Amino acid sequence: MHKKIEKLEETAIQLEVFAVDVVAATVPGMEHILPGKPLWKNNQDGFAIAHCKDGGVIAVVCDGCSTGVMTELGAMIGARQLVHLLDELLAKMSVSSLDWDKVRDEFVRRLVLIVRTLGGEYYETLKTFQFTTVGFILTPTDTVVFHFGDGLYMINGQVHRVGPYEDNEPPYIIYTITGSRVFDRDPGLRHFQVIGMPTDTIQTIGVGTDGGQDLIDAEAKCFPGTEELIGPIQRVFADPFFENPDALRRHLSKANKETVDERSKIKPGFLSDDTTLV
Repeated sequence: MHKKIEKLEETAIQLEVFAVDVVAATVPGMEHILPGKPLWKNNQDGFAIAHCKDGGVIAVVCDGCSTGVMTELGAMIGARQLVHLLDELLAKMSVSSLDWDKVRDEFVRRLVLIVRTLGGEYYETLKTFQFTTVGFILTPTDTVVFHFGDGLYMINGQVHRVGPYEDNEPPYIIYTITGSRVFDRDPGLRHFQVIGMPTDTIQTIGVGTDGGQDLIDAEAKCFPGTEELIGPIQRVFADPFFENPDALRRHLSKANKETVDERSKIKPGFLSDDTTLV
């Protein structure tokens, strides 16, 4: 996302129009594509975006558990459900008035309703909703970044990584129903972690799943099969990424392109994990 403030002058009256450009993309990681092997795993990331009536934006990315069953479905549903819930709440209150424990509890309640609708053994179906969450809410006055589990967020070009966690066990919000030793080790992980700031301090903001770290690690490398540098992740906040809505997906796909070396050996791309950016 990058924010634009357009000033319209009419005689002595100056109006500020709050406008936000948003792009998003997701690609499966090499650990799921498994190049050269007769196997395949679905992209277990999901994302959702909502444009608010005041011109603001809500964005969420979710990363399903890699060893879970159908967590790609859970991540997609979870992202949409959380964005929808936050949009409902912000129609009634300000960002600063949100009670994030109540947001968590209502979000989990809605997921449980879906689990009961899906049927099957209750606790097994709950595992479909093992996913991490990172998101932001941007309004004309206030902005928050929130996360429940690992991933990354970027504010004004600065990257902040969330996680990794001990034994590679991130907290999943559904664990508030099932329980987890993750919460036993750190009870604070039972809550959304929230960072707030005035919107007038924001020029660019973004969130991503933990696969975004692979893109960061590859910035000094060239796109596979080319001599073009991948470059820092911050480049996605400039054009052409907002001129062409497919440019971000192409960028991620180029970084993850499979190539064949002179010995006819398949060389995987640089994004080992599913990678999603908003």
